[in-house]
Amino acid sequence: MNKTIPLAAACAIAMATAAIAAPPPANFSTNADNSLAYAQPSSHGSFTPPLAHRSSLPVIFQNFATSYPKGLYNAFTGAVVSGPKTPHGEFWVASAFTPTANAAVQEVDIAAGFNLGVTNTVQLHIYSDANGIPGSDLWVHQVALTQTFGACCGIIAVTLKSPLHLIAGTQYWLGMTTVDNGQTVWGSWNLGVADQVTQSPNAESRGSGWQATLEAPAVAFGIYGK
Repeated sequence: MNKTIPLAAACAIAMATAAIAAPPPANFSTNADNSLAYAQPSSHGSFTPPLAHRSSLPVIFQNFATSYPKGLYNAFTGAVVSGPKTPHGEFWVASAFTPTANAAVQEVDIAAGFNLGVTNTVQLHIYSDANGIPGSDLWVHQVALTQTFGACCGIIAVTLKSPLHLIAGTQYWLGMTTVDNGQTVWGSWNLGVADQVTQSPNAESRGSGWQATLEAPAVAFGIYGK
């Protein structure tokens, strides 16, 4: 028996359906708690030569495997960074670093890829430390995830408009979050490979505040400046 659905009801159903995030693509999967994403290796590797930071800038912190330009980071495993209307809900990540000398940050590099979403924009932050979790924003910048997660070895390099001064021996955090208009974005912050043993301070937020964890290996990034 055929039934006619009133126009208002049909619109309501359509709106409800649109609010439900699309399922993850078949070539991506996650672990049990949806904190890590995995990409299926393709039969032929997708390779982009890594973008080197300006040689004039000393390293403040870096965990890229710079001796291996085709293995700069783990192309197939990354920390999930996603908005609230994705298969796993909102998930943000931050990783701690401590400069060994006073320095002024002039460049931030990250390894990250795009999984799915209406937009591919995420937000980078450098935070102060607040008792072992990210505290106040010291620097914020939006970036586009232009490389598909699972490819290697592109780097997103951001030059700061004004240097950010850091104090030696003080812990700071580099974080990646979604933006207000990126509720459907799902990105992956690639894990490093240079040190797969040492546990590093990490923080995660599922929409109700930062929670401290220890992770090995850490997400891949570099902080540069004088």
